[in-house]
Amino acid sequence: MHIAVSEHAEKDLIAKLRQFLEKETDRAWVIDIDYEPLGETIADQERKQTESDKKNISEYPLVKAILSEFNGAKIETIIRKSVEESAKEDDIAFAMDDTNNETYEEEDM
Repeated sequence: MHIAVSEHAEKDLIAKLRQFLEKETDRAWVIDIDYEPLGETIADQERKQTESDKKNISEYPLVKAILSEFNGAKIETIIRKSVEESAKEDDIAFAMDDTNNETYEEEDM
């Protein structure tokens, strides 16, 4: 196995990893260590994507108006939903709206 290790990694990380792998697989492992600068992490990629999403969302006219109306307002959290989830929620909301309607008929006087 070849892995890149941060200079901030624990000193016994490789030994612990080797012991774990040998215990779980019943095989000996050779681990090559690379101390070169690490590439972008998954967390870094997700952080960049979230910031990009916030920037894109803030360009929607309604969101832009809200952000300008409330001084210091900012987008804190983004919740991603699949198209199917949104459609199901719309169906539920529509069904709920239908059940709350009451019908009144005029009576002959």
